[in-house]
Amino acid sequence: MFSQRWDLHSHTTFVDGKNSVREMIDAAEEKGLEVFAITEHVRSAAMKWWSNYVKEIREHRRGKNIRVLVGMEANAIGPPGTVDVTAEMWRDAELVLGAVHGYYDDDTWGKIEDGSLPKDKALLYEVGKAIGLCNNRNIQVLAHPGWLFEKHYGGMPESELRAIFHTARRTNTAVEFNVWYLRNPKKFLEILMDENPCVSLGSNAHSVQEIEDVLPYIKELIL
Repeated sequence: MFSQRWDLHSHTTFVDGKNSVREMIDAAEEKGLEVFAITEHVRSAAMKWWSNYVKEIREHRRGKNIRVLVGMEANAIGPPGTVDVTAEMWRDAELVLGAVHGYYDDDTWGKIEDGSLPKDKALLYEVGKAIGLCNNRNIQVLAHPGWLFEKHYGGMPESELRAIFHTARRTNTAVEFNVWYLRNPKKFLEILMDENPCVSLGSNAHSVQEIEDVLPYIKELIL
């Protein structure tokens, strides 16, 4: 099912990480990863630092024995399937993660307080946004699906996870497996394997200590 040692979800001091681009790349190489992606949180306002971010990744990955990707993690905002990303970001990014990070009004983009929506509306919101991200052809990975709902309301129902994974398989969108975001990673993995979409492995590392090869954890859950 999995073979390469990779971590395709990480962050740096450009937004909310604790380590620089160079430190994250060096640590990923030292840990023996084969593929590593830096996927900073973005909105269109990130253009003030985007070019420097891309430049640093391209500079510090030269000569490394590890493949390093310029990535971004875009937040679902507005109507389902939309994110606040500029044309330059789409052009430069080598890996695009789409994620549901919060509840927002579709028209005004105003933030709705986490946990304030009725449970049924929150579920409908997150599933709709996740499926919308899968249907956006520019997004390659659906990051930590179900995380927001699970954080505030408990585990996402199996039927809804299956609907998301089924859509991901149809659209060829990879679903991220991130054991640290799940209360029941074994059950999540069972459903994931049953629906069989493409899978992306990521730690969501915000420091060099958190960079991980997720593969051993998956093997433990399967056995």
